[in-house]
Amino acid sequence: MQRKLWILYLLTASLSFAQVNDGALNTAINQYNQGKYSEATESLRNILLDSDKANLQGDAYFWLGKVYVTTLELVQAEKNLEYFLQNFPNNTNYPEGIYQKGRLLFFQKEYAKAINVLTDFINKYPDSSLISNGHFWLGECFYETGHWEEAMTAYQVVIQQYPKSFKFEAAKYRVTLISLKRREEELLKLIKWSHEENLESLEEFQKREVEYRNAIKDYQNKLAILQSKNLENQLVDISDNLKSQEDQNRALQARIDNLEAENKALRTQLNSKDANIQDMTIQNNDDIQKLKALIDLKERVLKLKEFYYVELLQEGVQVDGQ
Repeated sequence: MQRKLWILYLLTASLSFAQVNDGALNTAINQYNQGKYSEATESLRNILLDSDKANLQGDAYFWLGKVYVTTLELVQAEKNLEYFLQNFPNNTNYPEGIYQKGRLLFFQKEYAKAINVLTDFINKYPDSSLISNGHFWLGECFYETGHWEEAMTAYQVVIQQYPKSFKFEAAKYRVTLISLKRREEELLKLIKWSHEENLESLEEFQKREVEYRNAIKDYQNKLAILQSKNLENQLVDISDNLKSQEDQNRALQARIDNLEAENKALRTQLNSKDANIQDMTIQNNDDIQKLKALIDLKERVLKLKEFYYVELLQEGVQVDGQ
């Protein structure tokens, strides 16, 4: 009888001890759920410091890691989660511990590692209540690294397979952002392509402009040389023309001089002839007068002869030779 009472006492004491321990852990969990992270941290540390609560150490380390992940105290979160995962693989919170490690790596921007951890969580624990969250955070890792297709696939799993998930609206929002990102990328590519094309066109234009300016400069130089040569040729031609004109002028001047000499001689001759003509005129006038006198005399003689001839006829005298 006493033995049975002793066994009953031990069972009651163990149950009471477990209830006390469960009460301390529940208090910490409630504090966490209420957002009282400092109080929850203190309660969990008290559990770890209490040697009578050794059976709750695994849970305490897990929740401490979870609290630190939530408050983004990443160094402390990493220490507690790693200790939990390495030392309490049989703890019921172990699957969520892997999930929280994936989130922690995401916050630490270790995206490649986070993808591996979250993928391992999804593959190993497809029935976990956090499976939709696992897909969401996997999508977040791809989103942050610019892998839009992979991110879209992860978010679509949440939207299509877990419409009641806490992450449903967040996943829909991310899908919308990815669509906008795609459009933005296409627009940026178009702008970049247009900009590069414009740059190529500008460079080609500048190149052609330089070539054009060089061609103009070369043409101007050649033109200057040609003009210089033409000027020299023109000067030579002008010089030759001037020499020819001077020769012609000298010939004309000589001819003029000859003509003037001839003219002078002619004038001299003319003056001399005019004098002769005057002398001849005077002589001719005298001869004419004399001739006229002779003619008058002859006429008188003829008239006289005629008179006598008529008289002789009347008198019957024949004249010889008539």
